[in-house]
Amino acid sequence: MAGDQIRETNIGPREARRRLTGGAVMLAAGLMIVAGQMLFGWSKWWRVIAVLPFFTGMMGLLQAGTKT
Repeated sequence: MAGDQIRETNIGPREARRRLTGGAVMLAAGLMIVAGQMLFGWSKWWRVIAVLPFFTGMMGLLQAGTKT
């Protein structure tokens, strides 16, 4: 029975949509920080700060995709 998989979900469709939206917003925020650093010559430390929105955005997208 290789094709049979048991999959448990912890969140419903509403929460998955919420995490997907939040993840997309956080990724956009990270991109804006990196773009601002490149366009306006901000300090390179802004790239370090951009890790936080990228991380939380990817976590939100992954949780929405797997519904966990």
